[in-house]
Amino acid sequence: GDDLKAAIVVQSYSPKVAYSDKDLELLSFVAAHIANLLTQKIADKKLQHLALHDPLTDLANRVLFIDRVSCALRRNDYQDRCLCAVLYMDVDLFKSVNDRYGHTIGDALLIQFAHLLERQVNEYDTVARLGFIRRAQVIGFSLDEVKTLLKLGETPNCRGARTLAAAHLRGLRPR
Repeated sequence: GDDLKAAIVVQSYSPKVAYSDKDLELLSFVAAHIANLLTQKIADKKLQHLALHDPLTDLANRVLFIDRVSCALRRNDYQDRCLCAVLYMDVDLFKSVNDRYGHTIGDALLIQFAHLLERQVNEYDTVARLGFIRRAQVIGFSLDEVKTLLKLGETPNCRGARTLAAAHLRGLRPR
């Protein structure tokens, strides 16, 4: 659970050293303060996570997403071989799932969809829930990966990859 305990162990190998009740009282006082500090640190981390993540899906929220996009664009400005893309998705007809099966099933579907998207990206990419059912991903690409995307885009049924890579190469920026 969230119940946190702290202990301070003081040991002497000399038989001449003895600890008084005042020493034990001081150690207990210090241990209690360490426990309080650790509890506060844990609470701060939880609050920070809640401020930056969607409570239902645990994906990044709009605030964290905008921060990651800003960082990716700044990195793009000073690294020639670093490119990024934003993929925006809207789950079609999701409202009909909620209407037909209820919000419990709809929420479960959103959570599974979020996990599916997170498994498709690497640790440096961000999958975010921007609104009720919208998702976006910030994906970083090296120049070699963009060239691979361009080649992929030349194959049938892969025009989206070519458009994405072309947008990278033109250096598109959000307004």
